[in-house]
Amino acid sequence: MWLALDRALSVNYVLICCECSGLSSAPVQRGRSVRTRGCSTTRVSDTQRETQQQLKLMETQELRERSAGLLKEAHLQFNSGNFHQAEELYTQFINTCTTTGECDANELAIAYNNRGQVKYFRVDFYEAMDDYTAAIKVDRQFEVPYYNRGLIRYRLGFFQDAESDFKKTLEMNPNFEDARKSLHQTIIDGEEKLKRGY
Repeated sequence: MWLALDRALSVNYVLICCECSGLSSAPVQRGRSVRTRGCSTTRVSDTQRETQQQLKLMETQELRERSAGLLKEAHLQFNSGNFHQAEELYTQFINTCTTTGECDANELAIAYNNRGQVKYFRVDFYEAMDDYTAAIKVDRQFEVPYYNRGLIRYRLGFFQDAESDFKKTLEMNPNFEDARKSLHQTIIDGEEKLKRGY
């Protein structure tokens, strides 16, 4: 009889007990006895736990590499003007990140921001604002989604909200010239709106 550790598709780990009569398996539970058909009761050893932990680390690394590949391909598609494909890839990356928690916060914020840009190009302003807001929640020090959300708020006539976003952008990056110009124009148009009474 011999024992081997195998990884099941469901990411559970299985202790396999092989005898001449056949193969059977049962889930490995840390520190618990496991009975497999045709085998005697076996305790999961420290070595097996270490092996499980190593497999988990390898799996996490593999997931990070796959996520990085998704994000890289999404950026490529975005920069090539293939916005539909880019949006799908950003969505896959975001879903992977939010489901597993295995990604960099800045990368997740960039994915939300760029997916928001795709929606902005489609003139889905409210959906774009949702993505910009999500990017801000993930990384409050990332000024670009504040600026992008400010542009949409400006276009929708929400001048006070736009002004707030542009000010926040400039607070984080005083050299952001487009934000400075946008803030200036927003203040002018907001005052004009007040003068006209609407």
